Amino acid sequence: MKNGYLCRQFLLSDQVQAPFDGWITCTTVSSFLHYHPELQVSQLRSVDSTLTLVGYLIDPDRPALADPALLDELHRLLNNKDNLIRHAQRLAGRWILFAETPAYSIALQDACGLRRLFYSDRSCSSRFCASEALTAAKAFELEKDQLAEAGFEQTEFARKHPEYWWPGDATQFKGVRSLLPNHYLDLKKREAARFKLGDSIAELSLKDSAERSAHYLSGLIRGASLRFELALAMTAGWDSRALLAGCRAVSVQPHCYTLRFGTMNSRSQDIAIPGKLLAKMRWTHHVIDCAQKPTTEFASIYKSNVDPAHDEACQLAFGLWNVFPRKKVTLSGHCSEVARNFYKMNPGTEISATELANLAGMDHTKFVLDQFDQWLAGARVACQSLGMTILDLFYWEQRVGRWAANGQSQWDLVHERFTPFNCRPLLFALLAAPTRYRSAPDYRLYRKLIENLSAQVLSVPINPETAAKLRRERSLVRKFFKSATRRFISFGTAQPRV
Repeated sequence: MKNGYLCRQFLLSDQVQAPFDGWITCTTVSSFLHYHPELQVSQLRSVDSTLTLVGYLIDPDRPALADPALLDELHRLLNNKDNLIRHAQRLAGRWILFAETPAYSIALQDACGLRRLFYSDRSCSSRFCASEALTAAKAFELEKDQLAEAGFEQTEFARKHPEYWWPGDATQFKGVRSLLPNHYLDLKKREAARFKLGDSIAELSLKDSAERSAHYLSGLIRGASLRFELALAMTAGWDSRALLAGCRAVSVQPHCYTLRFGTMNSRSQDIAIPGKLLAKMRWTHHVIDCAQKPTTEFASIYKSNVDPAHDEACQLAFGLWNVFPRKKVTLSGHCSEVARNFYKMNPGTEISATELANLAGMDHTKFVLDQFDQWLAGARVACQSLGMTILDLFYWEQRVGRWAANGQSQWDLVHERFTPFNCRPLLFALLAAPTRYRSAPDYRLYRKLIENLSAQVLSVPINPETAAKLRRERSLVRKFFKSATRRFISFGTAQPRV
């Protein structure tokens, strides 16, 4: 477990001394950035300004540009905060930018917040930014929030859900918050603010949306391949199939693998389908057995690295730790669901904190509802200007920004990840397609996207068992309403008996 403790984590604070053994320190204008040696950090300085990159950047339109060139472009925009934010919005990768000038000091993060940033607000006596609230608690005396404990940690959702996630920007500590996607942090005020996402998303045809999305996806994978040795986690689903098609489109052959866990066996679709497809392509399929329970040492380090730390994810990470090629960067399909019409409501339903809690499966405590009420206040304005539905933005900023980001952080002990769908231009290109093309079970937009990249990867069905189940359920619903309609018509036209 050498070098596994707090792997790929950071802490920005006023403290000169690195808080953990083996960490590296660099200075900004007003603070000290301490970080684990396996976390990539770059910096450009001028007389009174600094731009510090934590992680890495990829430009979807210019994939060959490396971090130094992209950071230099951003550094030239430091004299105008809005221009800096606007330019950084287009960049993919997994990153945080700390920009400090005489006029402003802010922190930005990647589109879906997959490089997590927790910060202390003005009610907290300590000033910091950190990759994990739990990591900050190891360096500072933070007070547990009793309202958060009673209103969330003790709820049925948090106690029983195997991958529970926090609502809003809440954490378990008083005065400590999580920076949500589409927000920046004012480092001086210690406040988060929502930035403008751009002009309204113009509707595109299925053809145009798929072509634009294919351009971005292939460019992002090419950019990643120029920097890293890539791996691809394969399932029977749409996201890994789209990534596989993108790899073929740019002649990249990643290390393809599937995790076997729980009740999965060789006939399970998430193992059988990738195996069949990769065999046809004459690529090797590595199945990683994650049945072995983690050692006490591994579990202890894992659970001290991230919060929430889930038991099943810990076991999967242990399986990866034992056999995964350590230097490879894994392509992840996270964030794609933002465009897949994931959350749905009956037409006419008022979107409220209670309804959002229902969608998330969370208990209706005052703590949870207050968090979603606060989020809704800013989200409604953003959706009106962007022409985006509240439910899509809810998935983006809450489900992805809290749940998926936590999931990505749980793998940092094992490897770095690159998520091509974690890119605003790509997400907007997908969201521009009409909703009916982005919906289950057919996902016509995704099929068209894959066809544009590499139609050969469609030679084996995608999610055949899941799709069949969805079609059966949809058929039963149609039959029910058809039968109910006939009964209603019959009842309404029946002649009274004499």
